[in-house]
Amino acid sequence: MTLFWVLAVAILVAALVVFCFPWQANGEVDRNTLNRIFYQSRLQELEREASGRDELMVELQRNLLADIPSQNVHASRPLSRGWLLPGVLGLVILSTGIFMKTSGIQQVSQLEQAERQFPALYQRAETADAKPLSLSEMATLSMGLRAHLQTHADFIAGWQMLGRLSMVLNDAATAKGAFERAYQLSPEDRKIAFDYASVLIRLGDREQVRQGELLTEDMLKSQPSSPALLELQALSAWRQERYSHAAELWQRVLNVLPADSPLRKSIQLNIDEAHRHTASGPDR
Repeated sequence: MTLFWVLAVAILVAALVVFCFPWQANGEVDRNTLNRIFYQSRLQELEREASGRDELMVELQRNLLADIPSQNVHASRPLSRGWLLPGVLGLVILSTGIFMKTSGIQQVSQLEQAERQFPALYQRAETADAKPLSLSEMATLSMGLRAHLQTHADFIAGWQMLGRLSMVLNDAATAKGAFERAYQLSPEDRKIAFDYASVLIRLGDREQVRQGELLTEDMLKSQPSSPALLELQALSAWRQERYSHAAELWQRVLNVLPADSPLRKSIQLNIDEAHRHTASGPDR
């Protein structure tokens, strides 16, 4: 980053030097000087000629006198360096504005800050009794975590956390990509498989919802009474507009939940809503 700033400042200084001190000739040759040079050169030629020398000299002098301007020509004075100050300021402001607009320097600065704060924020997120992260801190942790995972691609817990953070931050694409990466690294881990199926069913398109449902069905073979898996299956059926099947699955969830579970009310509301949709039209 330091080298980047040094190069940027050097380029700006070079531009200012070119702007303020343009290359100029050492001196200017005016019209009279050119005539004098021509006159001397012609005299030397006449010295070498044997005949008609006097007439040619008179004619040369007459032509020289006719070419002399009627008024004295005053050399133009260059502008004061002070007049260059507005141009210099304009160049600096314009170049700085274009640089800030197109270089992405703010994003680079934010990324560097996120990388510095990443260890402390990650430790807080992993500690159960630590102060909860705010949304801005979650965004910073997510950015730092992505940078960390570029060099630690096998960090499974990091991919899981990135997926959870992205779901909270409504970044569906990053969430699906993170959980998919964790699942690829450890396909036998049922917690990772559940998270991956959950994000596909909740945030995916129709094809991804079906993919998540297949993962859930495979896990249900060994845990047929799992409320979490049954609820995922019900949600998958709901998103595919198979409302009667969703109602049946939520009823199975209700049957296995404890009588004092706080989830029973919300599950019953889901069942009633599925029944209303079933009554209004056939399932797809």
